[in-house]
Amino acid sequence: MPLDELAPWHRVRKQLVREQQWLHYSRRLIEHQRGGHALPEQAGCGPEVRYLTLPGMDYLDVRLLAGLCDSLGCRLTSTGFQAGHENNPFVARARFRQKSLIDANHITPDSHTFGRRFEEISEKNSPAYRELERRAPFHILNIDACGSIAAPSAVHSRRMVEALHRVVELQLGLMKGRWLLFVTTDVRPDSIAQDTLNRLCEAIYSNADANADFGQLATPLLDQAAPDIRTAAASASQVPGATFLRLFSLGLAKWLLSFTRQRQWDMLTHDPYCYTTMPQHDPTPSMACLAFEFRPPPTDLEDRFGISRARPTPTARGEDSSLRAARRIGRMINADSLVQADESLFQHLVGELRFLLREAGYPPRLLNQIEA
Repeated sequence: MPLDELAPWHRVRKQLVREQQWLHYSRRLIEHQRGGHALPEQAGCGPEVRYLTLPGMDYLDVRLLAGLCDSLGCRLTSTGFQAGHENNPFVARARFRQKSLIDANHITPDSHTFGRRFEEISEKNSPAYRELERRAPFHILNIDACGSIAAPSAVHSRRMVEALHRVVELQLGLMKGRWLLFVTTDVRPDSIAQDTLNRLCEAIYSNADANADFGQLATPLLDQAAPDIRTAAASASQVPGATFLRLFSLGLAKWLLSFTRQRQWDMLTHDPYCYTTMPQHDPTPSMACLAFEFRPPPTDLEDRFGISRARPTPTARGEDSSLRAARRIGRMINADSLVQADESLFQHLVGELRFLLREAGYPPRLLNQIEA
């Protein structure tokens, strides 16, 4: 199939996110799971890493993660969702790309992409949810949305955020060990439903009311001059840009933390990235790239009555998860600025991206058109 133009996901800043966020935290997770023998063994393939993704037509994330798994002595099984008619050239291209990755032994033969929208899993009685449930749980989930996960115009029962709730619920019910969630989404005042934004803010307010340290840390992230978290959030919600991204991202982190605490799990917010998708070279950041690591509750039981002499295994008490979320989101990394300021990094990323696109079948003339 002819490939005659580059797409937004062929930009250097996107490759930066793939390498410095997706691959970085995936490597850490896989190394930890391998050390604890927590990866399942697949017959004839060795330790298996299960990956849920929205792969697009190029499967660039799948290819990169497959290479990482191979270097760590395990194999990747990819599960994807991609809607579209069979005659759609992009769908046909995606199917060909997945088959080529299987044939080249980069991913296992069990890898499969469903011809459905990911949002369809929102309804538990849907075929999409049943298909997902059969292949769950996953070690790494990558919800790389083209647009907003809670667009104002979206049908409420079929929004991306509803599907995100459903898949997190499924993971917390089935997964026994640590797992990663990456969320990439458009974040502008006109791309987020006001009701959803209000409820995300309520999650922030609730935490600030219960934890003065969190309120003192989060308030200046949204408005340096604001006297309290509600005033700061009201200010941050008006204008697109980095502050609005921090407001949304902090609310999303608090929303996810509310689920983990219901199940006695914990969740670490990792370094977030952002970049612009605004028109006419407007540098205002509008896309948030978030990373969360979910950790299961401890398995040791404490004998409160002291009848036995056994004692729980000591575990280091880490940073408060809400405070960590605020600190990490407060230092969100602008991928556009990073690649523009570091020429050696830029050239490295261009080289890696050219290799991926060449392997995917893009002609040489396009490989010289890669932009930051």
